[in-house]
Amino acid sequence: MTYVCGSSSRRSSSYCKSIYFHKSCLELPQQICHPFHPYHPLALLQRPGHGKTCNACRKPKHTFEPHCNSIAYICQGHDCDFVLHAECSTVTMPAITYEGHHDHLLQFRENNTDDELKWSTCNYNICESYAFTCLYCDLNLHLGCGQLPYIIKHKCHMDPLVLTNSPVQEEEEEEKEDDTYELYCDTCEEERDPLVPVYYCAECHYVAEIKCVISEIKSFLKGEYGDVELRSILGHSGKLIFQNTAKEMVEKKEQVQKTLTLFHFLKSWSKDEIEQLNSVLRAGGEEIVITKEDDHEDSVFEAFLFSDKAYTRVLDRGTNIPEPFKSVLKDQG
Repeated sequence: MTYVCGSSSRRSSSYCKSIYFHKSCLELPQQICHPFHPYHPLALLQRPGHGKTCNACRKPKHTFEPHCNSIAYICQGHDCDFVLHAECSTVTMPAITYEGHHDHLLQFRENNTDDELKWSTCNYNICESYAFTCLYCDLNLHLGCGQLPYIIKHKCHMDPLVLTNSPVQEEEEEEKEDDTYELYCDTCEEERDPLVPVYYCAECHYVAEIKCVISEIKSFLKGEYGDVELRSILGHSGKLIFQNTAKEMVEKKEQVQKTLTLFHFLKSWSKDEIEQLNSVLRAGGEEIVITKEDDHEDSVFEAFLFSDKAYTRVLDRGTNIPEPFKSVLKDQG
C-alpha cells in the first residue's frame, strides 16, 4: 500500500506528484533500541550523511532500493558514527559478544554472498555461506573460528554434543598408532577435515561435523533458544545480546547519565570547551578559572555554577555561551 499527495491544487501538483510513501515506511518508529548498537538509542533519518555505510550490511546508502529513499537509523549526539539501514533494523537476530574482540560486537551472517570478505584468522573455507562479521570494523570470522554454541542437541544423536577441537582424544591416540588413520563424521559417514572443530559426545564417542548440525547451530545463534553459552575453538567465551537486553542497556546508561554531577559533566569537556566556559565566567565578573586537571568535586567553581547569581548574571550579559554549557544553565533554570 502506498500513500500519495491528494492535493488537486495546480500550484502544488508539479511538486507533489513525486511525493509518495509506503505504508511500511510511515509505520517505522522514530527511535529504536537495537542489539547491534546497545549503547544509545537510534533515530530515524532520511539520507543520513553522504557516503555512509550501514554497519550491519556494510553497504552504502545508494544501494537502497529506489523506493526506500535512503531511510536509516543513526546514533545522534555521540561519536559512534553508527548507521543502520531501515530494512536492516528489522532483523531480529541478536548481536554477539566475543572475548577475542571484546571492544566490538559481532553479527552472525546467514546466506553470505560477499566474496570480498577477507578472513581475519585463517585460510580455511567451511560453511562459506555463514560468517561472523564485526559491526564496527573489518573483522571477519569463518563459522568454525567464531563463537558457537558450546552444547547442542541434535536429532542425529540422542545425547548432548559438546564443541570440541579436532581430533578428539581417542582419535589422537589412534593416529599415534596408525599414520594412515582417517577421521570421519559419524553423522554423514564421510571423511572430515582434522583441523575443523566438531561436536562430540565423549560417552558414546560420537563425532558430528559442524555442517551436519548446522540447522541447530543456526537456531542457537538466531536466539531461538534464548541465552546460551558460546565459545570459540580458542576458548574465548561470548554471549547473545537480544532486543530487550539492548533496551535495558540503553535505559541503564541514560539513568546513569542523569545522575552525573556537574563535576563529571565538566570533566568530559575538551580544553577548548573549558576555555569557553572560563570566558563566560570572566564576563560574569568572576575571577574563577577552571582547569582540565581540577579534581575536586566540591570546588569553588561548582558552587558558583549552581548558584542563581551565576545563572542570571550570565544570561543578563548576553554572553556567547558554549553549546555544552547551555544545557547546564537550562537544567539549573
